Amino acid sequence: MTSEAVDISSELPMSPIVWVARGEPLVVRPGPRHPTDWPDEEIGTELSSHSIAIPRLIPTLPPLAYHFDLRQQWEGTVVALEQSEFRASLKDLTNPDNPPEEAVFSTEEVFPGDLRHLVPGAIFRWSIGYRTQGSQKERVSRIQFARLPGWSRRAVERVEAYAAELQRLLSDSNSIT
Repeated sequence: MTSEAVDISSELPMSPIVWVARGEPLVVRPGPRHPTDWPDEEIGTELSSHSIAIPRLIPTLPPLAYHFDLRQQWEGTVVALEQSEFRASLKDLTNPDNPPEEAVFSTEEVFPGDLRHLVPGAIFRWSIGYRTQGSQKERVSRIQFARLPGWSRRAVERVEAYAAELQRLLSDSNSIT
């Protein structure tokens, strides 16, 4: 006997699952946690309509929430890239009065999915703080690259034309004096 899933709701365990067996739908919906908890009137009453109550086998857990206590944050720009590290200029976002700094980072500090963004000129945020989850506290250093949309060729051409016009105007005004 082969069964084919028709609809599985993402709201499990609260929503029904509809299976097709032998060409007829069978609705399985969550029920009490244990068969001894099932009310007598529910046992076997819905089998004729192809719906049965089943116990919840996986308890629903609350989402794992954490709190991030930000202690220091910089905006960085990648200046140079080498095989296993990169150099970046940093602007202190926590205390903007601080002068710009420069730092060298290991590429291992970068999430593997972000390595393609690691190019000279790329902008990122470097955050240092504490992540507290339940009774656990952990110091975290996190680098996140900005996901900026790419420029279209037409937009680049418009900006270049505008820059050329400004350059022409400025050079014409300098020749007058």
